[in-house]
Amino acid sequence: MEHNLTITYEDIILEPLTLEYAMKYKELRNREENRKWFVYNKEISDEQQKSWYAEYLCNKNDIMFAILNSNKEFIGCNAIYNINNEERTAEYGRLLVDYNKYHGGYGYKATMATLKIAFDMLEVQEIRLEVFKNNMYAIPIYEKCGFVVNDKKLLDDDMIEMDLEVRKYNNEHK
Repeated sequence: MEHNLTITYEDIILEPLTLEYAMKYKELRNREENRKWFVYNKEISDEQQKSWYAEYLCNKNDIMFAILNSNKEFIGCNAIYNINNEERTAEYGRLLVDYNKYHGGYGYKATMATLKIAFDMLEVQEIRLEVFKNNMYAIPIYEKCGFVVNDKKLLDDDMIEMDLEVRKYNNEHK
């Protein structure tokens, strides 16, 4: 959705996703080493990405961010989506950082900044995510942020669900 949410967290900045950032995200996502971490893991064309972006702008339950470093260089993207205002829940994901160029905990910082927006600004009470069980890059980030595996909702042989409630977030990060 179109939004004006922005936040600075340590040395990263989250800004609303623009078409320019969406196209950079597509390039990053299309790399073979990154595609494998997405459920839909085929390459995406420019036309497909532009079409997705137009649909994204109309989706009132989906907020995506460009992740920038302190020099305003594009690092990657992430999102809060499937926002349910009645139940005060949302999903987190689409986290992708250009690890070939940028190191130093940017995935963790971007996740923490997004959680701050979700819990403090959007007043979400619980966030869930789905991740491949063998994603040794993302799972430690999510655990460090406070997410825990939801044993009651094992999705399949390849995916797990993780959850984080605002109470736990506040106790660990405030």
